[in-house]
Amino acid sequence: HYFIQSNLRSSVSSTLTDDVKVVTPDHDTFCTPCTSIINSLKGKALILLSGSLSVIIMSVVKHFAHLPVGQFIATIFGLALLFFMPALFFCEISFEYKGKAKFVICRAAFGATGGLAKIWSSRVLPVGDCVAIFSLMPVFAILFSRVLWKEKINVFTIVALVVGVTGVCLIARPPFMFGGNTDEINSFYPLMPLFAALAVGLSFSCMRKIGTEVSPQLVSINVAFFVVAESLILHFILRDTFVAPDCYADRIATCIGSVAFVLALYCLNKGLALEKSGPGTMMKNFDVVTAYIIQVAFFGTIPNALSIIGALLVLSSAILVSVSKLF
Repeated sequence: HYFIQSNLRSSVSSTLTDDVKVVTPDHDTFCTPCTSIINSLKGKALILLSGSLSVIIMSVVKHFAHLPVGQFIATIFGLALLFFMPALFFCEISFEYKGKAKFVICRAAFGATGGLAKIWSSRVLPVGDCVAIFSLMPVFAILFSRVLWKEKINVFTIVALVVGVTGVCLIARPPFMFGGNTDEINSFYPLMPLFAALAVGLSFSCMRKIGTEVSPQLVSINVAFFVVAESLILHFILRDTFVAPDCYADRIATCIGSVAFVLALYCLNKGLALEKSGPGTMMKNFDVVTAYIIQVAFFGTIPNALSIIGALLVLSSAILVSVSKLF
């Protein structure tokens, strides 16, 4: 009896196995949307962190005003190169320019000039106003791409340019429009972050021609070299004397600035790899909020109503440009 029963069970089970196909859900089918959402959130977070770190660099340069600006910036980026060089060899990154050498040099030269002007302007202007004016950079990047590479622009870009320029005027408040002090030096200061936005926008336009053929780390190395060289040139133009950091605070600030630059560059490159350019540009421009928080908390400079309205207009122009990339 036991033998018959066991054979019956085996025959039934084999019949069910042959006739019925068990379909198991594919794990990747469920995980792919979740992975894309997680990567998008990671990208936004990294880009936001990159903008905050760049504001920290500007704040460090502004706080330690007794150190010459050219020497201080050259030291920060020179130490950053010490972090980059070992990474190039350990990660086995290619040093080939692949026919894009002129675009890499232009991207590094204009990017370094714009970055130097942006950081230097934080010495003479509130940090929040500098970052707000610099947020006009995406608009200039698209305009340069139109002029140089014949890329199409739409109504969003034109409206964004008008809104952005209006915001810059409210932040800078030039004397010929608002009256008041007509000192040429003071009137020149707000043009520095605007020039920085122009230069970096042109460098980003050159980056479109580079694409992914050249390693981003190699491009970063070129930018750092140009910043060090231009900072030393600025140091001699201003006829400043070399000041050795004579206290631990100066040395720690220099190291913090170098580490912040390396992390900001890594977070920006990684974030743009995980997120699309449109939302990425939106997140990048939210560093205006971080800049005004640091300005009030650490420097005690409270922005007036016109500066806040102008910052909102510039931020809106960047958002308009980002939205135009989605259509």
